[in-house]
Order: sequence, then structure tokens, then C-alpha cells
Amino acid sequence: MPFQTSLLDLVPEQEPVVVPADASIYDAVSSLQAHRIGSVVVVEGRRPVGMFTERDLLLKVTGKVSNLKEISIKTVMSQRIVTLGAKDSIGKAIAAMRGGNFRHLPLVDEQGELVRVLSLKDVVNFVADNFDLSV
Repeated sequence: MPFQTSLLDLVPEQEPVVVPADASIYDAVSSLQAHRIGSVVVVEGRRPVGMFTERDLLLKVTGKVSNLKEISIKTVMSQRIVTLGAKDSIGKAIAAMRGGNFRHLPLVDEQGELVRVLSLKDVVNFVADNFDLSV
């Protein structure tokens, strides 16, 4: 059954883009730009403690913060994060994304350490690859 597919099998093998919890907003924005992505995971060690997204930048930073190099990412990151196990199913991921209105979900191992990030694009690609999309 396609919806039982493990998330680890779904997400491309690449190191997640992270910033440490003591990074500045400037550091996080620089990571978004350098990697041409919409979010970074904020970590303490390898454990996710928050997410910083384009939406956070738009709603919490633009026009409100003057010196991005002096303000900690912790002050503007999304702290309400949901993580899933790397072996959880795509069905569970879809339910979590829908329920929380998330576009990115950190995937963690048994120790709670970040291994990958699932994006809405990964989910759409999975659906396109596994279901008849003819109209």
C-alpha cells in the first residue's frame, strides 16, 4: 500500500540544512538564500528545537527587526514544531501536515536526532509517482 511507505524512503538522501539555536537571524536568512530553500531547522546539537521559514521572515522580521546580525533566531523561529519518526508512514505525514498546516516536517531517528526534512514537494512527488493522475 502506497500510504504505508516509510518517510525515509520518500525523502531524498541529503543532509538537512540547519542552524544552531544560538545563530542570528542573519545566519538563518543567509542559509535560506544560499540553499534556495524555504525553511531551516533550528537545532541544539542534532535535536530540532524550532523551524525558521520564509513565512517567519515575512511576518516576524521584515519591517520589525533592524539588525539581523544581533538578534537570535530563537526570538523569531516557530517553536511549535512537530517531528515524525523517519520510519513513520506517508499517511501519518500527510495527516500531520494537514492538521498543523505545515509545509516542512523534521524527521528524527529513535534518539530524537534530525535525519532529514520532509517537504510538501516530497509528498506531491510521491502522489504523482504512485497514483493515476489522469483526468
